[in-house]
Amino acid sequence: MLANEYCPHKISTGLLKGAMPEKVCDVHGPDDHKEIAVRICTDPRHSGTLYLANEAGLLETGGCPQEFIEERIFKAYEAPKVRCPLQDHQVTKKPLINNPNNGHGQDTEGASHQP
Repeated sequence: MLANEYCPHKISTGLLKGAMPEKVCDVHGPDDHKEIAVRICTDPRHSGTLYLANEAGLLETGGCPQEFIEERIFKAYEAPKVRCPLQDHQVTKKPLINNPNNGHGQDTEGASHQP
C-alpha cells in the first residue's frame, strides 16, 4: 500500500516489476497528527506499558486511584488505546437504590417490616 502524506512511518524500497502497490493508505489522515490529552494509569505494576486510566462516572465507583492517574499529551495515532487491566482498578456500577433489604421488605434476619 502506498503511504499518503499523513502516514507516520514511510519506507522507501525497491520493488520487483509488477509488484508496485496501487492502493493508497486510507488509515492515516489529517487528524492523526493532532495532539490529544489522555489520562493514563501509571501504576508500577504496568512495568512501563501505558494504559488508559479507568475513571468512575456519576453512577460508578472504583477505577484507577488518583495517585496513579496522569494526563499526558500524545499525537492521536500514538495515544494508548487499551484501558488499564488491573482487577483492583476496574469501575463498577453503583446500585440505583440504597435499600438494605434488597427490596424484599425483610430485614437481614428475615422478619417482615410492619407499615
